[in-house]
Amino acid sequence: MIIKCIPEIPLLEEFDDYYSLSLDFMITSDEKDEAELTSIVMECIRNDELVGRKIVDSNGVSPGIKSMNRTVFPGSETCCVFNPFHTIEKGLAFSHLRFVFRFSHRESTIETSVDVYPKRFSAVTELELPLKGRILTYEAHDFLSHHRRVDLSHPVLQKIKLFKNSGRYSFDFCPVTPDGRLSVNDGSMNEDWLGYGADVFAPADGVITGLENSTEDNVMGQKEFDFDQVFDNPASLFGNHVIIDHENGEYSLLAHLMKGSLKVKRGQKVERNTKIAKLGLSGCTSWCHLHYELRESAEFDCHGLPSSFSRASPASDSFRRGKRLNPQSGVVIITQSR
Repeated sequence: MIIKCIPEIPLLEEFDDYYSLSLDFMITSDEKDEAELTSIVMECIRNDELVGRKIVDSNGVSPGIKSMNRTVFPGSETCCVFNPFHTIEKGLAFSHLRFVFRFSHRESTIETSVDVYPKRFSAVTELELPLKGRILTYEAHDFLSHHRRVDLSHPVLQKIKLFKNSGRYSFDFCPVTPDGRLSVNDGSMNEDWLGYGADVFAPADGVITGLENSTEDNVMGQKEFDFDQVFDNPASLFGNHVIIDHENGEYSLLAHLMKGSLKVKRGQKVERNTKIAKLGLSGCTSWCHLHYELRESAEFDCHGLPSSFSRASPASDSFRRGKRLNPQSGVVIITQSR
């Protein structure tokens, strides 16, 4: 079995008490017939000494290995497996990680390992939330989030040549009322959604290096996104969108904007909190939200980067000046006015 880590150098995203470790494994079976994954072990190693170990295996009535997204590997195929060990305690000092995979094949056991060298990452760009007011983090990039669980071995993704997950650390943001409503009435019309037509702001200074402004918005209950267009233009997934080069190796992508609403041009310099567009319903979405991601490039196929936001706090807390917010799925945020 041949195992490759994606990204090759994973990033440790910092939270208060732990680091989040987001990575995938591409496993290629060099056997002619089926093999079954029976355990994954993560060893934390410092100077060739074991300092920690976690395991998911076939032990117990409801074995943990069954929670994996895939356990059966057909012969001569490449399949994606999501790393089950998504958090590492801050007090656990290590130089690298070793992942050991065990497979049952016929009547024997196959064992393969891969060493991984994660690095701590903190974005250079100081970002502010691109929507203002009371905002629900409808979905972030927690372990079960669709942003994080992108099967890079899926035939469709292979066909459009997507080999990296630019949205690994992305967010879906929605304006929300104090009592939790995202729309008025039943949400069956675009205009029912609180976010539809909301102003979208530049999260930081930069240069507009990519945009789309002419894609028709989807229409609730009438016109859905035509996925077939993705095969000719993979970026159509984002609909109308803006890419901002922060000129430090970091780029912001803001997606699902309203047709014709973009107030910026390619090559234009923008400052933080400049109004750049209105939120719409374009691209691969059936509900009104702003997709935001920090990434390493303006290219479609690139790695995502962890991000956090200043001048914002959870609705349940007072404002914490000087501390950036990295919201989890479901957290309501209130942006701080200047």
